[in-house]
Amino acid sequence: MNSSSEKKYNNFIDQRPPIAVIDIGSNTVRLVVYEGEYRSPAPIYNEKNTCRLGLGIAQTGKLQEDNVNQAISLLKRFKLLIENMGISKLYVIATAAVREASNGASFIDQAEQILDIKINVLTGRDEAKLAALGVFSGHRKANGLVGDLGGGSLELVSVTDSKIDENGITLPLGALRLLEVSNGNLQVAGDIIERELDKVDFWSKVAGLSFYSVGGTWRALARLHMHQTGYPLHILQGYRMEYHAAQNFAGFVSQMNFEILDKMQHGISKSRLQILPFGALVLEALLKRAQPSKMVISACGVREGVLYDRLDKAEKKKDPLISASKLYSINVSRSTEHAEELIEFTAQIFGGELSETSEQNRLRQTVCYLDDIGWRAHPDIRGSQSLGIISSAALVAISHAGRAFIAYTVYYRHDGVNKVNENQHLLQLIRPQDLTRARILGLLIRVAYAISGARHGLLPRVKISIDEGSLVLKLPKELADLRGSRLENRLKKLAVEMGLDRKISIK
Repeated sequence: MNSSSEKKYNNFIDQRPPIAVIDIGSNTVRLVVYEGEYRSPAPIYNEKNTCRLGLGIAQTGKLQEDNVNQAISLLKRFKLLIENMGISKLYVIATAAVREASNGASFIDQAEQILDIKINVLTGRDEAKLAALGVFSGHRKANGLVGDLGGGSLELVSVTDSKIDENGITLPLGALRLLEVSNGNLQVAGDIIERELDKVDFWSKVAGLSFYSVGGTWRALARLHMHQTGYPLHILQGYRMEYHAAQNFAGFVSQMNFEILDKMQHGISKSRLQILPFGALVLEALLKRAQPSKMVISACGVREGVLYDRLDKAEKKKDPLISASKLYSINVSRSTEHAEELIEFTAQIFGGELSETSEQNRLRQTVCYLDDIGWRAHPDIRGSQSLGIISSAALVAISHAGRAFIAYTVYYRHDGVNKVNENQHLLQLIRPQDLTRARILGLLIRVAYAISGARHGLLPRVKISIDEGSLVLKLPKELADLRGSRLENRLKKLAVEMGLDRKISIK
């Protein structure tokens, strides 16, 4: 690599040290390590243990000794892991169980000595705010109601265009707490839920909008719904359920006992299954009052809210999908600068001859950043492998239909359009017209690679356009020798897919 190319390449290197959050919750204690202080950092390590610190508080007002000891041992383990990982910043938060227990302060003292850091014991309003910020970090222009169900409490806050409308409210409706105070009786729990939800006064403001659900119990409920309906994409972030479907399923699960739930093949832990009917009961009652248009699962919650809250304004303004896909490109593709050139090259057709919405534009940019992530795989499996990687990648601010579009576009970029062998896995998630668009974009990128050889520098010198029913590729005279059977064949297949003639012009 010459010095000029090396300088250009290094402009894209943005290696930031990892950061971490420890979340001391009422049901679980978790460590999540993120790749760095970015707009949309991917988790690189995630470990939790079901310590159930909130168990017994409703009756005794104290954290139970066995559960405290379990949590303390886990924090000691986390401390060693953090020291070895070279964490640049560590944030530690504690929620309902610790703030309510009479011996919570004593536990925090022990934990702070172990971790050598000040722990932020969140108020209920703090939790509501951070849950909303977590949703903002993973969803564009969130509108509606954010609800975060933990083991000890439920936080609710209304949002509009990713701005918090109301001071959040916290209610003692955590799934673990309900299990305890009702002595496992769902009817008693239901009465408690109704009394507490009567305290919320902003139902009318969120009616007809989206309900963003946060928390492990509601994620488990969504995972069970995916399993029951045979949903093809096992990604919780952005999973949607229409209002009536969500309410009916919540009502169904709330009546199921542990033995029935345990027999289902769903990958949900036994400890979570024990409280799942109570979480479903809260959801059913909440949806009945809120009357949202749909329920949207947010895998981003309080922990992500902690990180988002500390970003500067410029970083917050970045599109989280574009930011995350560019990081993917930097880490695993051959040339991020080539991806940037590819965005401009494809814009000559998309956004030029073929109109595109703002959403289609950001999806096209994402495709260009992700199209080369499978380059190290054997050529025979690059398409299917890339489709699998993208469909399960840690991407946010994207619908499942959008994820399918990106995955299929990159699939076609590698395998071309061969309908006989077409991967069928995600077809039910994408509209036929969007699949056609994916084929055209994928074939256009194949043409680009036949020009560039996967390196930056050549694409900006080549023009492509639609002129009087023909797809015209314009090569400058000094690049005339690029014309060959590979480029000709790829251009022909793209033109056929678009219903056009084609020609290569040398000028």
